[in-house]
Amino acid sequence: MLSRVKYYEWLNECPQDYCAFCEWKKTQDVVATSKYFVWHLSMSPLFRYHTMLTPKRHCVTIQELTGAELKELIRIQGQVIDLYRKSGLKDLNGNPYKRYEMLWRVRDETHDPITGNVKPDHFHLNIDPFMEHNLDASIQRDAHLFDFRDVLKEQGIIVTLK
Repeated sequence: MLSRVKYYEWLNECPQDYCAFCEWKKTQDVVATSKYFVWHLSMSPLFRYHTMLTPKRHCVTIQELTGAELKELIRIQGQVIDLYRKSGLKDLNGNPYKRYEMLWRVRDETHDPITGNVKPDHFHLNIDPFMEHNLDASIQRDAHLFDFRDVLKEQGIIVTLK
């Protein structure tokens, strides 16, 4: 695994169109595989025990997964969480973890203007034990003042979920 600095250096050495997730057999520390997914350690973990579920084929959003892939993702993410529970992991205070988080992001832009890196757009689900107050530094303290419904209304966007 790499520190963030080493990861950014590694990314800078990769061709712009290189996808480390598509090349998982060469680049990822694999925990297990299924028919459609690879469960692997994060190459540059954001949190302790950070792993990822990544489709074997390249897709950018969860909407691009086939029905069979989506069904498998739902099933195996449950298995992964069960394995986290059984592992006996403890937080920094020595208490067993009792919460876990899963996160995926959609990248409309893969270029990171701060590091200059091009980050992979390959869909992946990040999984890790949830540590209370882990994200406090990134919480926007005034977030409660911003209502997304107001933005939609100002833009004339009518919301209908089907």
